[in-house]
Amino acid sequence: MSIDVTALRRQYRTHGFVTGVPVLSSDEAGRVLARIRAVEAAEEARGGGTWVERDLSPESMPPHPIEDVLGPLVRDPRVLEPVRALLGETVLLRNCDVFIKTGATDIRISWHTDTGRIGRSTDGMLSLWLALTPATAENGALEFVSGSHRYDEPPPVRDKRALTLPPDQTEAIDPDRVIRSVLEPGMASMHHFGLVHRSDSNRSGVPRVAVVMRFIAPWVSRWAAESGTATLVCGVDRHGRFGLRERFPVSWTIR
Repeated sequence: MSIDVTALRRQYRTHGFVTGVPVLSSDEAGRVLARIRAVEAAEEARGGGTWVERDLSPESMPPHPIEDVLGPLVRDPRVLEPVRALLGETVLLRNCDVFIKTGATDIRISWHTDTGRIGRSTDGMLSLWLALTPATAENGALEFVSGSHRYDEPPPVRDKRALTLPPDQTEAIDPDRVIRSVLEPGMASMHHFGLVHRSDSNRSGVPRVAVVMRFIAPWVSRWAAESGTATLVCGVDRHGRFGLRERFPVSWTIR
């Protein structure tokens, strides 16, 4: 893949996100999805096993078999090329999330950000959202509020359990600034940790599945990252702010 780095940086800096980034072929995305489904089925066959929803705690979550599926993916040059364009040559992975939004549900994800922290460090953290199935208006594709990663006045600091915006902030969102991220399998979007976004319910009869990779630059603070550990996926870490480990935490949500 060859990307226009200048255009990518300009759009990300202005809007807080980029979307429609080609990463995998549709066939490759289908194979990743099949492996995730196989792990899920094996865990369910054992009576649940470790295939249960957990609170995100990047420092303490134990290894999970699905990490073996995602390990090569987070180091794939096609994933890392656009990430490096935005974060620099050295990139760390904080954690991964697997989101399975089942069909014909009325569950919505409200307007929120991916961090409650404020300050320069948030510029060094981004979420890469990789579609393994189509992401459409019908099945709950992400919606971004363009430019919402920048504030005239900084919002109050919140913790990772209080990321949903309060009613007064959601009511102030300009609908003309809301952009829906429609993706085909294998395509990705990337958004700033401080960008306001949401997803609607899945009104289709087919699950919407995505893998989300939380990448950080090595210079961000532990306080902002809400983690003291990370996985080096490319480059050389000369900052030493995080304890580096080979394995990385994975959380998953089935709704």
